Amino acid sequence: MGCTIKAGKLNTRIELQSKSTTYDAMGQPVLAWATDYTVSASVKPLSSREAYFAKAVRPETTHRVLIRFLSGFSHHHRIKIGARILNILAILNIDDDNRTMQVDCLEVVT
Repeated sequence: MGCTIKAGKLNTRIELQSKSTTYDAMGQPVLAWATDYTVSASVKPLSSREAYFAKAVRPETTHRVLIRFLSGFSHHHRIKIGARILNILAILNIDDDNRTMQVDCLEVVT
């Protein structure tokens, strides 16, 4: 029997965004993110630590996001929750039955 998520556990609306390139008035490429899907999810923090990056301390928080299966969703996407951005580390098709996806993410701190 496959893993299903009860609707009550999906209590957070998230945006699944993909990257595209647009061009400014001078013809220079500009990176843009567009929302491909808005779905309900379960979002749980996993760990938090401080990491050294470019001689500065930066907090890192990882999250586990559970969503219903989406065939077009991949590592080329990112997750947006309000103003927060989560970069995708891993996507697992739970039980390989195309019902539930587990997405492990790293929150981008700006």
